[in-house]
Amino acid sequence: MIVDDESSVLRALRRGLRLKARDWTLYAEESPQAALDRLQDATPLVVISDKRMPEMDGAAFLQEVKQRSPLSVRVILSGDTTGEAALQVADIAHLLLPKPFELDDLVNVLNAALCLHHLPVSPEIREQISCIRSLPVLPKVYQELVDYLNSTDEPDNQRIAQIISQDVAILSKILQLANSAFFGFRNPASSALDAVVRLGQDLIANLVLCYGLFEQDQADEQRHALLSHEAEKVAALTMSMAAHIGLKRPQTDHSFVVGLLHNVGGLILGENQDNPPLRAAVSGYLLKLWGFDDIMVNAVLYQCDLAAAPTDNCPISSCLHVATQVFAAREAGIAPLSDTSGLDLESLERVGLIDQVTSWLQEATENSPH
Repeated sequence: MIVDDESSVLRALRRGLRLKARDWTLYAEESPQAALDRLQDATPLVVISDKRMPEMDGAAFLQEVKQRSPLSVRVILSGDTTGEAALQVADIAHLLLPKPFELDDLVNVLNAALCLHHLPVSPEIREQISCIRSLPVLPKVYQELVDYLNSTDEPDNQRIAQIISQDVAILSKILQLANSAFFGFRNPASSALDAVVRLGQDLIANLVLCYGLFEQDQADEQRHALLSHEAEKVAALTMSMAAHIGLKRPQTDHSFVVGLLHNVGGLILGENQDNPPLRAAVSGYLLKLWGFDDIMVNAVLYQCDLAAAPTDNCPISSCLHVATQVFAAREAGIAPLSDTSGLDLESLERVGLIDQVTSWLQEATENSPH
């Protein structure tokens, strides 16, 4: 549903979306009240409203939409996109788009709404997700890197190194990882190029996303530190478990990235981040929104409930479940194999991994008593 008092804007949107969003039904209204009346019979996935309208302010209109259709993704169009303007609609709109706008930006909003609509979670969690005020912005370096990788069939490692070197904080984390014991390299990686060659282009891109997201979460330093600590510890545990059960290098790389991103939903949940099922759902939603494949999305979605994961799901799901539960148990001072640890031993036995999990835990305990 699109509401704008300018008929020319609505006509342009009709033409553009007819080409780029053919599967969508478009409700276009010049009157906010007429749009609210239509909500009695329709439940749109997305409601887009102009900010300044003579009959009713766009923010007031979306406030009504929030009450009548809480699961709709609410977007406001405004010629004023300053920080002050964003704060005025922060509690009402999920997204603030500039006006005039790019049609592709609206198409991205529609795709985001579809991701949310198809997320396999309970209605209660779905409603909580719909109340999220804003989504994290993709790091600038990540966007530039993805644009470059998509623009050529043979990406140049030197160019990739130049791009990631723009952000010293991200580069330092990548170099730290490239020199860690996780990957078993003997010679030190001393430059961005060394790290790209060593870790590979795909893993580098995912690491730039992971570290860039956590880097931008500076509003609450304590939360930032806790989320970063958990992400790194769970990533290490997930990768270790994946290697222990014999997964190959590409899958162990993926397991590490999944571990780093398993709690990314905590960046936008604030005080609700201590709700594990909700945090897992939001994290999975964000990964789906950013184009990760279903293997990685499902691993994150079902990290707390392995029994509900698709029966043909990749072992990465099991590895992440084990890692998250082992981390939580250790933080709480609970034995990982105890009845209160949260480890789904029945599901692990069903997929044939219970013996390997047990032996991995024994090795981990012997090597690191903490």
